[in-house]
Amino acid sequence: MFCFDQSSNHAAMARDALIVTNMNLNPAGSQPVLRDGWFLDGETRKVQKVQDNNGVPKGIMAILKERNIWPEGRFVLQCKDRCISTSCCAKTLLANQPDFLAQTSVIEETVKRGGHTVSFYPKFHCETNFIERYWGVLHVRGATTPSPTSAFRSLLS
Repeated sequence: MFCFDQSSNHAAMARDALIVTNMNLNPAGSQPVLRDGWFLDGETRKVQKVQDNNGVPKGIMAILKERNIWPEGRFVLQCKDRCISTSCCAKTLLANQPDFLAQTSVIEETVKRGGHTVSFYPKFHCETNFIERYWGVLHVRGATTPSPTSAFRSLLS
C-alpha cells in the first residue's frame, strides 16, 4: 500500500487523461489527444475513440452526439457564470459522464498498474498524516536542544 498526502502534485493527471477543460466544442484546434473513453449504451459498455482515424481530436460536440446525449437546438460550450446543473453546458455534461468522473491521477494510475493499492490522507488532518508526526517530534526536540542541526541529528539516533 502506498499512502500520499493531498498535495496538489499528487492530483496531477496524465497528458492523455479524460479531462474536459482543455477540449474544444468542435474537432481539431489546440486540444490534447486523449485516451479512449467509454459509455453505457443500455446494458452494454462501449469504447469510444475521442479522436478520428487521422488522430485529430473530435471535440466535445462529436463525443456527446456519439453518446446520443447532445441536446436538440443550441447548446453552449460553457456557462458564463456558475453552472446550475450537471447538463447546463457541453463541458459540464461531458465532465459528468462516468468515464470522465472515474479519471484518476497519474500517481494513482501508476501505483495501481503495479498491482498495489493507494490511499490518500484526509485533507488538513494532521493527526492522520504520517509525516506530521515526524515534524511534531522535530519541533519538540528542536525546542529543547541548542541548535536545529543537533535536533535533526537526535532524530537519527
